[in-house]
Amino acid sequence: MDFDKYASSLAAHPRLLVTSDHGLADFANSLAAASRQAGNKHLTEQHFATEHSSSDKRIALETAVLDWLASLP
Repeated sequence: MDFDKYASSLAAHPRLLVTSDHGLADFANSLAAASRQAGNKHLTEQHFATEHSSSDKRIALETAVLDWLASLP
């Protein structure tokens, strides 16, 4: 997966990147770095130490999404 190639086209838009311990954090971290390099100033990252279904972090995930949505202009 090469998400970095989309960083410049996504740079003008607020972005929430949520990762967990299921193996895609490296891809998201790379996209975050590329997004910042492309000028994205509205990038929020949140990592949850949980498995793919996030069953033990659902309330925290919900809160992170709601907080991020509330921060949008």
